[in-house]
Amino acid sequence: MNRTHSSDPRTERRRMWWAQFLCALGQGMGTVLIALTLIGGSHGPGAIGLCVAAGLLPVAVGAGRAGRHAERRSRRRTLVISQLALAGVAAALALDGSPRLGLVAVAAFGWGVARIAFDASCLSTLHHLVADERLGTAARDLTGQFHAGYICGLGLAAAAAPGLGPRSLFLVAAAVFAAGAIVSAGHHPDIDLRPQARLPLDHAVAQTFRLLWGDRPLRALTMAGLLASVIAGGAGALILPYLRLDLGLGPKVQPVFLLGIVALGVTTVVAPRLIRFVPWKSALVGALVAQPLALVALALAHGAREAAIGYAALLGAGALVGLVVNVRRAGHVHGELRVPIGLAGGAMNARAGALGALLVGVSAIPLGEAHAYLALAAISLVAGLAALVLVRAPTGARWAEST
Repeated sequence: MNRTHSSDPRTERRRMWWAQFLCALGQGMGTVLIALTLIGGSHGPGAIGLCVAAGLLPVAVGAGRAGRHAERRSRRRTLVISQLALAGVAAALALDGSPRLGLVAVAAFGWGVARIAFDASCLSTLHHLVADERLGTAARDLTGQFHAGYICGLGLAAAAAPGLGPRSLFLVAAAVFAAGAIVSAGHHPDIDLRPQARLPLDHAVAQTFRLLWGDRPLRALTMAGLLASVIAGGAGALILPYLRLDLGLGPKVQPVFLLGIVALGVTTVVAPRLIRFVPWKSALVGALVAQPLALVALALAHGAREAAIGYAALLGAGALVGLVVNVRRAGHVHGELRVPIGLAGGAMNARAGALGALLVGVSAIPLGEAHAYLALAAISLVAGLAALVLVRAPTGARWAEST
């Protein structure tokens, strides 16, 4: 961040990175714990899909409003309040011994509202207070902190849930969110400065929404991201009921989850380096084609080993799609739009993820989880075919192939 008055940009940056990591850590824990809570209450993929969609809905439709709020309210106060709200939701779920589906869905929705408020305030800070030459790096670093925290949260919840149970871990998540609020409360008041050199964040987000569909290269990337998000949402609604009920894995569910999370983490670390040497179009097409294959492997699995391989391949391929899309999308726009395009793209992907979770989760009720996976694999083939569009090099210097 630029030096403003008496604030130390390095200290402010560290505070924001740590708050992002802690917030993402709690969110990753909540993703696993909500699914485990629903399964423990004898709910199936339809209920999980409903709660996934409820959590994504505020992100999907609230990016513009959250951007306006971040422009008009104290960023520091919003960062603190949003994390305290997340802590409150987690504590409420911990204190209710066996929360009903309606309460979990409402909690997931409230979780999503707090999440988009937090994200918009972080991005508004970068958008206004980071120098042009550092905008791309700052946005990438913040995203990296989110990925690191989220993956750690997934792993922590998956590893500790069999011994501690969801209720205890919800309290841990609440403490993590509260720690993030304390970190954010230490920000210097200069974090609320709004130099007039750039567009307000909500105006910039609206502009990038138009670009994502109106610009041909960005439209192709947007379609790839949306299709991958549908797959991710649908698979997320199915995985736990499928492993526990269809395959009857019982305690063997834990290593399947952990292997998938390890694959997600490895891909997140390795992929940015990989796409420096492998043509990005090849990486994207390969990842999109790998997704239906992984879904078929999951649907045809007969035990923990086959399920673990399919799940790891699915999470790894999905992470690779997201990383390639994010890198190419940010590199395609000029500096001022590199932060808001992440918020706009995330909102679009949240819409697709919510739709996938809801529709696939509901379809599993009559079809069964295995057949729903096969149906989702058929949808995923569309993503592979759409990726072929990207093999054709469109005209325009900005779309030149890079390695």
